[in-house]
Amino acid sequence: MISGNSSVEILERAILYMFNVDWGHMYDLYNPETGVRYENQRNIDAMSEWGPRDSINSEKVKVSAFNEGEKLLLSYDYGDGWEFEVNIKKIDDTKEPPKYPYIISGKGLGIIDDIGGVWSLEDYYNTPEDEMNPELLDWIGGEKIDLDKFDKEELNEGLQHPPYWE
Repeated sequence: MISGNSSVEILERAILYMFNVDWGHMYDLYNPETGVRYENQRNIDAMSEWGPRDSINSEKVKVSAFNEGEKLLLSYDYGDGWEFEVNIKKIDDTKEPPKYPYIISGKGLGIIDDIGGVWSLEDYYNTPEDEMNPELLDWIGGEKIDLDKFDKEELNEGLQHPPYWE
């Protein structure tokens, strides 16, 4: 849950924080119904090197601009191709908005940055630790990461300390 007064940038960062990213890659939020892409100014500037791109600065748009029922696509790390579906389930302006975003429910740790995308992460998940490539284990810190781990309280605590990428 997030306040409608929060910027779309805060929404993007809060979701990516929940998925355990390391902030080393660009990201954007795309609305396939409207064709609108929301990116921070750093990404807009970087992508302009390759030609014009129809983007809106996510730091200048409020979450309240979305409509209930919209389905958005959050992309992270264009090389690995991480994509997260974002569903605007409910807009409630009758309650006091939360000061910080918070998680109602969830499942799993998220991603391992730079592992090679969803297929490599799936392969990692399905491989027993004793059968894993020792170089991969060394790269991730010496032991297999538990991708089933989910700690809602820890994540909600972290969401109270923006910015989430530092």
